[in-house]
Amino acid sequence: MPLLALLLGYLWGSIPTARIVARLSGGDLGGGNVGTLNTIRRVGLGPGIAVATLDIAKGASAVLTARYLLDLAPLWVLFAGVFAVIGHNWMVWLGFKGGKGMAAATGAVAAASIIYGHAWVLAGFIGVILAVWRLGKNLVPGNAVGLICLPGFAWLASHCLGTVLAAIALDAVIAVKYAPGAIADFKRRGLGALGRDEIRPKRKG
Repeated sequence: MPLLALLLGYLWGSIPTARIVARLSGGDLGGGNVGTLNTIRRVGLGPGIAVATLDIAKGASAVLTARYLLDLAPLWVLFAGVFAVIGHNWMVWLGFKGGKGMAAATGAVAAASIIYGHAWVLAGFIGVILAVWRLGKNLVPGNAVGLICLPGFAWLASHCLGTVLAAIALDAVIAVKYAPGAIADFKRRGLGALGRDEIRPKRKG
């Protein structure tokens, strides 16, 4: 059953929501990231919001499936969420290409936090991201700080090493996808890479 939870988590994450939404909207993602921000830039704000919502749902669905359908222990439930992010970042249907995993991770964190009675973890995670974004108008540093804080939140909520390891695994899966672009941007712009990064939706017409 635990292995089934991981497989189902991966398959939930592998649903290419951005590609599906883009096609239904008559848009094209090009060769870029299969995620929310690229959808906003290439297709439009509405489709981007739809992709974010669906990607959050993918992460949450993996956790809910492991908890309520398979009735697994918390550690496996959490790792089902991690595997949803792995599936999102390396989608089997797209030749193992994918997004960067933040929306799917947020869904997994949200579902796990609520299921186990620690909604403050979700509030803290999102609050840190938004606070840092508010300071610099750049989501990448906000996401990074939120992810850095997540293992600490996990420990405070559970005092369980397994929970912390799941949070660290989630961080690592996302960092692998963010790091190349972040390093290249830092080499090109220096500290300016931490500054304002406007998300400009594609305009109709």
